[in-house]
Amino acid sequence: MATPVVSGAIACLLSKYPDMTNVEVKLKLRESCVKSPGTEAGWGMLNVERLLKV
Repeated sequence: MATPVVSGAIACLLSKYPDMTNVEVKLKLRESCVKSPGTEAGWGMLNVERLLKV
């Protein structure tokens, strides 16, 4: 059920910064994820507060 959460976070991001490209959105998503100890797969858990900060 991560898809609706991530989609909503991206919608908020694009409403705040409408000139972002899809590449910039992807990089910002990756930068804002927090790794959980013991997990190797994926980028981690999305931190929406961190995503929306510049």
